Order: sequence, then C-alpha cells, then structure tokens
Amino acid sequence: MLQDPSKDTAGSFENLELKARLEEKDKQIIEKDRHIETLKGELEGLRNMHTNYMLQMQTLINQKAIEAPGAKKPWWRFW
Repeated sequence: MLQDPSKDTAGSFENLELKARLEEKDKQIIEKDRHIETLKGELEGLRNMHTNYMLQMQTLINQKAIEAPGAKKPWWRFW
C-alpha cells in the first residue's frame, strides 16, 4: 500500500511543530527551575535576617529585664 504524499507532508509538519513545542516547554522548565532556586536563596536570606532580628529583640528584652527598676530617671526629669 502506498501512502498519500499529502498525509506524509502533514505528518512531517506536525512532528516538527511538536518538536518545537517540546523544546519551548523544556526552555520554560529550565527557566522555572532557575527562578525557583533564586526564590529559595531569597527566602533563606530573609529567614536569616528574621532570626538575627529576633535575637536582637530578645537581647534587648533581656537587658531591660536585668536593669533595676527606678535606676533611670523618667525622660521628663532632666535635672
């Protein structure tokens, strides 16, 4: 049996189109993966900054708790 040449051409064109779509999809996946890695890095940086901030706040709270009450003059008494 012989195949119709127009069907062969259409099939070839369809295969090329599918290959092009596949390549484009692969590029998008690679770009998505890069973006995910960038976001993970940013998230880790923000987590570290948050942890450092919380440690500073805890240190300040501990310092205030150690100070004797009444050791400082109220802010409105300057003499």
